[in-house]
Amino acid sequence: MNKRIRLKTNRARNVIFAVLLLLLILAYTCPTQEDYYAWLHEEHGISCDQYNYLDGLGCVKDGQIVLRSGSTVSGMIFTKREREYKHLEDGTVYKVNTVEFLNTIF
Repeated sequence: MNKRIRLKTNRARNVIFAVLLLLLILAYTCPTQEDYYAWLHEEHGISCDQYNYLDGLGCVKDGQIVLRSGSTVSGMIFTKREREYKHLEDGTVYKVNTVEFLNTIF
C-alpha cells in the first residue's frame, strides 16, 4: 500500500514538473515587440523603427507618416494586439489584429 502512494506521489510530481517546464518554454518563446515590428514591416510594409522625441515611436508606410493606435494584451504565454495604422495625408486605415504565440505571429 505504501508503495502505491509513493508511486502516485512520484507521478504527480512528474506531471507538475512537466507542466511547469512547458509553461516556461511557452513564456520563453513568446515573440517580442521587436519581432512584431519586423513582422509588420514584412507583411504590411509599415516601418515603426524611427523614434521622434516629440511624438514617441513613429511609423512610416510608403514614405508617409502613419499614426498608430490600439491595444495590447500581454499574457505569460501569448500576446494579443489590436492596432490601427492611419495615413495622415489620405486617411487610409490599416487594421492589424494579431495573436503571438510560440515565436509565431498569426
